[in-house]
Amino acid sequence: LYLGHAVTVRSGTTSLKDGSAAWQYQQDQQDQLMESVSLLITDSTGKIVYVADGDLNPGTHEFVWDGKDNAGVLLPEGQYSLTASATDITGEAITPPVFVSGRVTGVETIDGEPVLTVNGTKVPLAGVTSILEAETEAETS
Repeated sequence: LYLGHAVTVRSGTTSLKDGSAAWQYQQDQQDQLMESVSLLITDSTGKIVYVADGDLNPGTHEFVWDGKDNAGVLLPEGQYSLTASATDITGEAITPPVFVSGRVTGVETIDGEPVLTVNGTKVPLAGVTSILEAETEAETS
């Protein structure tokens, strides 16, 4: 039912593949300006490998990472996670939600809950925020 469909999932973990990984993060405070937005990428061990400033404007923003750490060294392919943290102009800490998009390549049940494999990462079906039509063979050729 879900195999082959493109989905957007509320998750900060995705695969670095061919020197690229992409996420979206959402700044929901439409009436509140941000003082700062920090984007932190961690590897599968939880080690911070890259830090960048995020967009201060309200809305959904895409962040594409080239797979290099802050010293410019290309890191190995694998699972990486993005965390966004923000501070508004009053000093209040905010954690913007992070999303990944990709094609569903697997579906299984773990502990009685449906789980999808997206970009090599297992994500709960409950975290899916959108599902698009599956590609047909004519569209991929």
